[in-house]
Amino acid sequence: MLKILGLGAALIIIIATVSVGAYAYFNDVSTQTGNSISAGTLSISVNNDAQAPIALSNLKPGDSGHAVTWEVKNGGTLPGTLTIQLGAITETEGTPGEGSDTLMAHKVGDSTATGELGKYVKIAVWLDSNKNGTIDNGEKYILADGSVNTWTGASTAVTDVGGTAALYNYLSTPPATFLPTTPIWDAGVTTSSIETLIGNTSAGNFNVEYDVLHDEAHPSTVTGYTSLYQQNEAQGDSVSWDISFKLDQLTTATPFVTINQKSTQLDPTTSAAATVSFTAVFSEPVTDFATGNAHINLTGSTNPGPLSATVTAVNSTTYTIDVTGMSGTSDTTTVVCSITAGAAHDAAGTATIASISTDNTVTWTH
Repeated sequence: MLKILGLGAALIIIIATVSVGAYAYFNDVSTQTGNSISAGTLSISVNNDAQAPIALSNLKPGDSGHAVTWEVKNGGTLPGTLTIQLGAITETEGTPGEGSDTLMAHKVGDSTATGELGKYVKIAVWLDSNKNGTIDNGEKYILADGSVNTWTGASTAVTDVGGTAALYNYLSTPPATFLPTTPIWDAGVTTSSIETLIGNTSAGNFNVEYDVLHDEAHPSTVTGYTSLYQQNEAQGDSVSWDISFKLDQLTTATPFVTINQKSTQLDPTTSAAATVSFTAVFSEPVTDFATGNAHINLTGSTNPGPLSATVTAVNSTTYTIDVTGMSGTSDTTTVVCSITAGAAHDAAGTATIASISTDNTVTWTH
């Protein structure tokens, strides 16, 4: 009897074990397909990649004018800082033989190894941000040492050499009989940052102007020299060089800001409108951008004002800037708003760079 009961107990245990192993639990699966990671791009183009080099010929003392216009764009998706590099300047000697015996005195015996035209040519390189053909208050120009400078003053045609002499630099070292002899373009120099370009934006038009010297001052101790005599050594010569435009990735550690017309802003607007509005968008949250910020720059405006700006936060990255105080009886003036470097700081305390714009000018009509 005991043996039979023991066998029954063993059978019960085996059945229970099998029953436990037969249970099935519910589950559900959702698969996310097509996952990918892609890199952004920097894509610089000059005149939409159409070749348009400077090509001037048959120049003579006294010639000046416009050499070329290049529109520079970032066609990529990432923001980048724009710089320019001037390549080596190559002087090529021409063939002697032109001109009278007197004027050719300096050309005859001149070394055939090196040309001299660069000694007598100055160029100006400047950025026409609004593409209106004149250098306006707040626009930038580049000097021979690679420094990027800001024009302050009335709108001026750079081809007016006398009015914009500060923009012109010699291509090569001029004769000692010319005063002054500096500045001279430093071949191989890379400029400091000119602009920060966000994706799919244009920096504007880079222009090159030229002046073939004919009225430089001479030391009183030098006799027998005139500009025409001295420049005669450059007859038939040529000078060439490369200009390279470069975009470098803007690191994420550098906060930047864009400022443009507010989407609802009329342009042109009339004197009936007391306010001209702009929208500033920072690349990351900032905490110290408010009314009274000294980095809000209205000096590029032609409206006499006095102009003032009020800042209203939309959120931690977006701000509205309302400009008031427009005045004057001129038919048409402009209100231009930009933000200089250091206007605000991110959570790490890093200062913003100068603002980027595609349309930060509003025309105001009286």
